[in-house]
Parts: sequence; C-alpha cells; structure tokens
Amino acid sequence: MSRASATVTFADGHQLFTLYNGTVDQLWTRLVDSLDVAWDELWGAYKGADFAATDAECTCGQDEPVTVSTDYGGGDSWMSWACRHCKAVTGRLVPDGYDDPY
Repeated sequence: MSRASATVTFADGHQLFTLYNGTVDQLWTRLVDSLDVAWDELWGAYKGADFAATDAECTCGQDEPVTVSTDYGGGDSWMSWACRHCKAVTGRLVPDGYDDPY
C-alpha cells in the first residue's frame, strides 16, 4: 500500500495531521495532533485491520475551510473542510482534478 503524510491547515494557521492513502487516492478523515501520532496510531490501526480507527465524523457542525497538503508523489494541496473540535475532515478527500466518490 502506498501512503504519505498529510497536513490540514486552518485559516488561523492551526495544523492537524492525517495520512493519505495513495492506493485509492484518498485522505483518511481522522485528524491527530502530530505526524508521529498519525503514523503510530493511524497506520498502526490500519495495519491491524482496524479500519474504523482511521475515520472520524464531525458531530458539532463547526467545520471550517482548510488547506490539505500531502507529500504523496510530487506533493499536492487542495481546499477542503475540517472540524478541529471533532478532529475530522468533512470535505473533499482527494486533490483537485480527481473524482471524489466519497
């Protein structure tokens, strides 16, 4: 499986992190506080077949516009939405130019 780091940056500069699954070209929706935690917890859960641990949902309705950046391939970034309180990506999970069936 191909994977890469991803950074979600809010308008005020606050950053949260996740991983990008290059095999299916999709961002994981669960956000964490550091790249180390992303690799340890998210990748660890995925390898252990705990796929639900890589997903999150916003339940508070306070999602905000964000910029997603990944180092996958040559690197890419796009606009999306995320909730810092629920630590969840709520918007676009793929770079611009890709179909987003999710």
